[in-house]
Amino acid sequence: MMAVPPSAALLAANERLLALRAARGGRQAGVARVAEGDGDAGVVLAGAVLAELPSHLGWESAAVGQQLRARAERVARAEELTAFWADFRARAAEVAAEAEAVAYLRDSISIFGCTLDLIGRQKKVSCGRIWLLARYLDRAWGSGRVAVGLLRQRVVAEWGVLSWKRVRQIMIQGEGLFWRHDRRGGCLYYVSEMRLLSRLGARKVRGAAVAVPIRALLGSIKEVRALFYDGYHSGRGDGFGAPISRGSLSRRGSGDRRTLRGYERLRGMGAKENYLEVGRYERGAWVWERGRVAEGMVVGGPLFLFVDYDGRHGRSMNRPYRSLSQQHWHHIYMRRQLANSYRGTLRTVKRGKRWLNDGLAHLSRTMHRMGSASATRHKLYHRDAKQARRYSRQEIDTPHYYPVPYRPQHPRVIWQESSAPTPWG
Repeated sequence: MMAVPPSAALLAANERLLALRAARGGRQAGVARVAEGDGDAGVVLAGAVLAELPSHLGWESAAVGQQLRARAERVARAEELTAFWADFRARAAEVAAEAEAVAYLRDSISIFGCTLDLIGRQKKVSCGRIWLLARYLDRAWGSGRVAVGLLRQRVVAEWGVLSWKRVRQIMIQGEGLFWRHDRRGGCLYYVSEMRLLSRLGARKVRGAAVAVPIRALLGSIKEVRALFYDGYHSGRGDGFGAPISRGSLSRRGSGDRRTLRGYERLRGMGAKENYLEVGRYERGAWVWERGRVAEGMVVGGPLFLFVDYDGRHGRSMNRPYRSLSQQHWHHIYMRRQLANSYRGTLRTVKRGKRWLNDGLAHLSRTMHRMGSASATRHKLYHRDAKQARRYSRQEIDTPHYYPVPYRPQHPRVIWQESSAPTPWG
């Protein structure tokens, strides 16, 4: 039997059916992608799909428009809530930091770091603690006096710092220097910081003022001594101050090296090593620098050689698979170790010291102090090369150093000397 060929009408109907199936499959895939999409991308994709639909199912459909408007509102509301909570967390963190700072300053007493250093060097820490506590108890009135009964109630009964017998002994020791005890009126008239500095022999206030927390004064006498030592380094500036050796601190009367290390561990103070970069190793430069060290013309420790295996100060020609004994393409530098830099833990506060220096000068003139002039203080360490060069032109015979910008978080700091050119170059 012979097959009958399909008619033209049948072929046209089959093509129409295939076209409708393809269009229907595309619309279903678009709707599935819209359901999986999120945010603006889903809305744009929905608009592209709706543009292909008939009028009664597309943009003119009230049900579809309502769903799209509700979805857009939900997306906008979610974005607003996300931005609100992010701003709320940032403001809450700022308020918490401000509240912490206010609470810290409310329960602390402001004093210059050099004042704490003088009290500690003259072995008057016990009297200095009672003097600070008396100032704290009188902070609301500022009358310059505190009742002995109130001092006994807070120091002995409430805080339990010392016994009443020990407090009376300290009051006798500090009589005429820190305060004046009025036995008839039952009051302790403490002196101001200016007059105390004048009696301790200070000529000028240096450094910044620090906020000493009261709770730190309620510990043992060792903790209070460490607090006063910490206040000296905190008053030298925020962060790490200028290098100063423990030998210099010991000669000033702060304590021996072992005691100072104990203070640093007790207070959690930071320390950084400082090294002076003399230059690259050359035979003539090595002999010249050793001669300067022998004549005492330089500041710091003995001269030594630093081999730059890792290429930190120049390009390294070493291969990573070679051992140190096989690595020969490296640079050699001459260095000297300088004093360490220390970072205190107390907060610095803004407080003018011009009026304090003027008051010290006035007290010095009125008390007719006579004696030899104090030795000239030379500034050795500077913040940058420009300042070091300016000072080196004024003081030719004094070495001046400035830090090299190299790895701020590194535990070691490299310094360079700003001086006249050497004979070899």
